[in-house]
Amino acid sequence: MSGMPALSHLPPAALNKTVAMKTVDTRPFEQSLSLVPPTLSRSYPTESRVLDSIRFPNIFTSATATMKTRYTPADWSQSNLDHYSDAEATRGVSERVRDDAVRLVGFTYDRTNIAQRESSQRLGERVSDITFWRSELMQELDRMLAETNRLNDSRRMLEHALKDTENPLHVTKECLYFRENRQGIDLVRDHPEESLLREVDMIKDCQARMKNLLDRVNLQLTRNRAARQDLEHDTMNKNHALVIDSTQHSLYNHSPAITYYPGIERVDNTVSVPETWAEHTNRNIQQSQSERSGSQRARQDVDSLIAATHQDMWTSWSSSNTALTHRLGESNDTRNKLLGHRDKVRIYWLK
Repeated sequence: MSGMPALSHLPPAALNKTVAMKTVDTRPFEQSLSLVPPTLSRSYPTESRVLDSIRFPNIFTSATATMKTRYTPADWSQSNLDHYSDAEATRGVSERVRDDAVRLVGFTYDRTNIAQRESSQRLGERVSDITFWRSELMQELDRMLAETNRLNDSRRMLEHALKDTENPLHVTKECLYFRENRQGIDLVRDHPEESLLREVDMIKDCQARMKNLLDRVNLQLTRNRAARQDLEHDTMNKNHALVIDSTQHSLYNHSPAITYYPGIERVDNTVSVPETWAEHTNRNIQQSQSERSGSQRARQDVDSLIAATHQDMWTSWSSSNTALTHRLGESNDTRNKLLGHRDKVRIYWLK
């Protein structure tokens, strides 16, 4: 009982005082303990008197009310079965989710490998295309540089030939100027003067043709430089793209400094496509080839014009020189005849 330990701690004086109180009425306490078996209360007459002075809470009424609200064993068993069923269902869902996750991981892994292989193949093809077009651009650029250098040499030759025409023109004009000093009847428009005038006109015509061709050569050099700049710019872009694509083609899953760049998939793909990209490079090469053809024709025209002007000026000089020589001979013969007649007249006059 709960009251027995409490009595054991009381002092002897309190115990004697409690036992001496035989006139205490215990009926209210016995009524409050009506649930206790009678045999138990009669077995401890001394302790019951001692407990009269202690107030215990009314726990029996609360226990009775509580027992009326408790579940039955059947409810307890059914609750356990429900928990088992819920756990089994949850475990099944978890297993299915886990299986789906495993399948999704495998599917994603396979798709990723396929995409990586396709990307590697396309990058390899792209690197091959860039290498091919870069090689074509570099070869065409070398040919254009060589052709431009040859055209520069032709321009220098033409400028030198144009400069060389100044001395013959100056000499021919001097001849005409000195022949204007002839006196009297000797100031005639003879064949040497006509040849000298034709020579002056010929030299000026050659100079005009050389100047026109020189302007054309300068224009062609400008077009060659424009084509060369396009080739150089395109070659520089190809080198830059080749470095990037070669680096990307050599990457693998465990390469260092790999990161994710969000938004890269939203890049405008209409800026350039493989067809327009190749067409742009091919157009640059064709333009350079066209300019090289024009440059070759200009060099041929320079060579032809230099040869033609040399021949024309030589022919005109020869004609003027022959006319002057013949005129000089006629003048000497005429002078000699005049001197002879003068001597005859002098002799006749002295007689």
